[in-house]
Amino acid sequence: MMTDEERRERRNERDRKRYAANPILYREKQRVATNKYREKLGKGYTRKWELKRKYQLDEVDYQALLAYQQGVCAICGRHPRAHMLHVDHSHKKGLAPRESVRGLLCYWCNRALEATVMAHQRVVGRSCPCPHCQYWRRPPAPEILPFTGVVPTT
Repeated sequence: MMTDEERRERRNERDRKRYAANPILYREKQRVATNKYREKLGKGYTRKWELKRKYQLDEVDYQALLAYQQGVCAICGRHPRAHMLHVDHSHKKGLAPRESVRGLLCYWCNRALEATVMAHQRVVGRSCPCPHCQYWRRPPAPEILPFTGVVPTT
């Protein structure tokens, strides 16, 4: 009787040989299999899974926050063009995933947020009136998504 470890090692060895024999064909088969799996799950599944895994948000939470922000970026007020708004979150240690969510931002505001705020606070001080600093001081998510007190174990 083979153990799981032995079975896994045999399968890995077999896959290494197949890849060495024809790497282009092997990668193409992997790509086709991955695309079939994604089609089976349906459009949007990956996004929903990422929201749940990273931030403990479900689709209802995301839509509630989006409705609170009236469907626009929390900083610049623009509607997203092609993609959904990005979930802005704090990188502080010790926060639960859901507790770290600050709001929904467009790509450009999400990219520039921290650098802009730090630069403004160095020059102007903590009372900077720009939209980035106002958002940083009072993000919308804590008002809409109250922290449940449950820290998930993964």
